[in-house]
Amino acid sequence: MVLGGGDTAMDCVRTALRHGASNVTCAYRRDEANMPGSKKEVKNAREEGANFEFNVQPVALELNEQGHVCGIRFLRTRLGEPDAQGRRRPVPVEGSEFVMPADAVIMAFGFNPHGMPWLESHGVTVDKWGRIIADVESQYRYQTTNPKSSLVVTPCVVRIWWLPQWQKDVMRHRGLLTGWG
Repeated sequence: MVLGGGDTAMDCVRTALRHGASNVTCAYRRDEANMPGSKKEVKNAREEGANFEFNVQPVALELNEQGHVCGIRFLRTRLGEPDAQGRRRPVPVEGSEFVMPADAVIMAFGFNPHGMPWLESHGVTVDKWGRIIADVESQYRYQTTNPKSSLVVTPCVVRIWWLPQWQKDVMRHRGLLTGWG
């Protein structure tokens, strides 16, 4: 499951499929017309087999008995009034909560991630800007601060010059991610 709607999210979706993920869904909190990413990238992702779930906001991770991710709890959203930049804000729909199964989660929230208390409740530490804190020098680079976690992350703020290292890290940790070949 990839959370986000920009070009980084599309890169994550397509890379996961190319590396053997049997099913990849991209979940985004607005509708397709309001995705910040390239329309061409979305089209290409669909052609490669990606699924999309629009107007959904993640609110919690579901864990199995071993403490591994087995799903994501979402709320459905509708588009509300425009924000300061003119983009219509996603508004949660009351009583619309549901769970989608997921055995791996990639968060691609872009350059300005919002607060994620649903991650903090699982022992994943974030800084004052909402970015995930992950120790670069640990046994598994960029593993979350939750010692039981099989979720390997790179910081939410991805800069283009980090990609070669990120790719090496993902390949090194591929065995930690269930469902990836």
